[in-house]
Amino acid sequence: MLKSKYLLLHPITLSLIMVIVCTFFYKYQNDSLYLLILQLLLLMMVVIAIHEIGHLVAGLIQHAQLHFLTWWFLIAIQVNGKIKIMINENVFLALGTTKMYFKSRKDIKNLKRKLLLNYIGGPLINLVVAVIMLSYRAIEPNTQLTSSDSYSYFLILNLIIGIITLIPVEGTDGGEIVSLMKKSNAEVVDDYTVQYLYYKAIEDIQEDEFLWLEKKVTAASNDDEVFSIAILKAHYHINKKNYNEASTSLIFAQKIVSSEIQQKILGFYNSLIKSLIQKEMSEEYIEQLKEINFWYGKCMYSISLNILKQNSSDYKKICISKNEIYKEMVDPHQQMILLKALNL
Repeated sequence: MLKSKYLLLHPITLSLIMVIVCTFFYKYQNDSLYLLILQLLLLMMVVIAIHEIGHLVAGLIQHAQLHFLTWWFLIAIQVNGKIKIMINENVFLALGTTKMYFKSRKDIKNLKRKLLLNYIGGPLINLVVAVIMLSYRAIEPNTQLTSSDSYSYFLILNLIIGIITLIPVEGTDGGEIVSLMKKSNAEVVDDYTVQYLYYKAIEDIQEDEFLWLEKKVTAASNDDEVFSIAILKAHYHINKKNYNEASTSLIFAQKIVSSEIQQKILGFYNSLIKSLIQKEMSEEYIEQLKEINFWYGKCMYSISLNILKQNSSDYKKICISKNEIYKEMVDPHQQMILLKALNL
């Protein structure tokens, strides 16, 4: 039953459903509007692909490393220095995400400028494509710009995506650009150091770097930083079998972050450590596991349900494979926490 629910939310499944529904209504009502909807959806996905490629190219030009890039039903992720193409099963990543990072400290020189170029890369390429298409139409004497052909739709969609993603609100490229503009390069480097450390192998993190993280967590500029530091510290302590310290790091961050989703995820990992590694189970941990629902993903939801059923008659050994964790959890530290907790 659980598998069928997640299958229904798979990007490929949703795409097929939209095609079937639109085709059915087109045949039933003989209305070309439904074909237009399919056409626009397809063109939109191409425009989003162009946008993400813009971010990718901007990052690569500045010697940034690709962590992962998602688009529709595909995900390109770097594993052990090689790019691996997999099927994206996360519907929330289907609209495109590009995550890049700088591998060494020498690469974060002039970091503010580099990040600005990286954020502007996506919208810029959409606007450039739109301008090129508009220029081509303008110099063609025998064609007119209309709203009734794919060329025009593609042009307009590029303009829309390019402009909307530049709007300076939280969560957009424009919002990130405005946030960067308000900071000095030194402040940007200080904030980015969390991300720099996050992409290091846990064994390569030095003692002084870890102590810096300990201080940074109380001075972090946003919830994402607090969350990242907590997950990184938890993995660091678990790797050294310091499970109480790992739990303490998660609990501390859980009290600081304002995001309810991040609070629940941190609570999940704390309960996971307590129940599966330290073999402790209290009412508090049970309640935290109950907070994890279907929308937190197959791995977290399945594990939570399974732990909660440990004392019931329908309990079964946790049946999440290593491959499923790697496919769903693109975060390397969350991957390793799950693998160690599940002894995979």
